Amino acid sequence: MPYYTRELDAIITTATALFEAAEIENRSIRLLGISLSKLDNAKQTQVIQLPLFQNADIIF
Repeated sequence: MPYYTRELDAIITTATALFEAAEIENRSIRLLGISLSKLDNAKQTQVIQLPLFQNADIIF
């Protein structure tokens, strides 16, 4: 995106447009990701780490 935004709808709209422009009709997709950077929330001072898996207490 050429501008900063905190609006989730703008991020989803841009991601959808990029996905549709990729011309992947006859190709398989293994992994698709969206990367966000330079995130800043001045009101939040505590870092929260989310679990990688839904049942994070299960050890494989």
